[in-house]
Amino acid sequence: MAQPRPLRRASTFPITQTAVRIHGPGQNPKVDIDASLPVLGEYDILVKNLYCGINFVDLYYIKGSRPIKKYPFTLGREAAGTVIKTGAKVNKFGVGDRVVYIADGAYAQHTAVDERGRVARIVDFVSPKEAAASLLQGLTAITLVREAYVVKPGDWVLVHAAAGGTGSLVVQMAAKAGARVIGVTSVEAKAATALENGAEAVVCYKTEDIATRVRELTGGRGVDAVFDSVGDASYGSSMESLAKRGTFVSYGDSSGAIAPVEIAALGAKSVKIVRHSLGNYVDSPEDWAKFTEEYWAMLKHGDLRVRVTKEYALEEVPQALKDLESGTTTGKLIVKVQ
Repeated sequence: MAQPRPLRRASTFPITQTAVRIHGPGQNPKVDIDASLPVLGEYDILVKNLYCGINFVDLYYIKGSRPIKKYPFTLGREAAGTVIKTGAKVNKFGVGDRVVYIADGAYAQHTAVDERGRVARIVDFVSPKEAAASLLQGLTAITLVREAYVVKPGDWVLVHAAAGGTGSLVVQMAAKAGARVIGVTSVEAKAATALENGAEAVVCYKTEDIATRVRELTGGRGVDAVFDSVGDASYGSSMESLAKRGTFVSYGDSSGAIAPVEIAALGAKSVKIVRHSLGNYVDSPEDWAKFTEEYWAMLKHGDLRVRVTKEYALEEVPQALKDLESGTTTGKLIVKVQ
């Protein structure tokens, strides 16, 4: 493994750093040990990252399904750390503040973050490690079960990738809301995780037909809602599993994008389709504050369990993304930044 080159310093700040970047379309991520530090805008804070969360969105950038405007492009969408410098017009944060953020460029020793964007102080009872491991997926889970489909007591809910980072949180939140949760996993080992998180039953898709098992569990009725981050490979079974007037919530495409839908086909059971994107639920300062505070409260009261299952060094991010894509991981993968 290549070791990061010691940072060259001008005054008290480094001028180069280690970052994980893509240098062109179709290229694999590369660990650059002499990347330039970002230039601060007047509303930016410079964060010395301590921990970063590994997320599937990085694979979308690598595969080209998410547009990249300029190369080289630093990967990473969430991190937690300490503010070490502020722009001229920054007034919400100060040097020394512990913060967590959702923004591009997190797989680096330092990231410039606009204080007007999705950044928050880390509350006293949450560690930077826990914040980086859970905020993006936690807010995704909250807005899935509170907004995309409002989970109610007694609902039957199907959750794909139920042992993954976001799926685990969706299972826990839906169960806390009083729903009867059916998790979908690939193997029995992952099924145990879903059951621990509150699922009433688990379907292992490699050995069972999802829709058939769902009908058995629900007495032939089907589920009120499906939360699906898998995409193309699971779309058919998701739609078959829905009850009449049920809701299909898509929030990821780990197996590939779903093909265009014939809208008339939805009339067979009068089902609804919702495409969730977190940015549309936290696009105002008020909504960002509301959902962030709600998430902190869940952690404080012990309503959620965040499972960090593996920790990587910054130089190991390419391997971490391969591990995530393999489908063999559970819980949350994180990066400890040196």
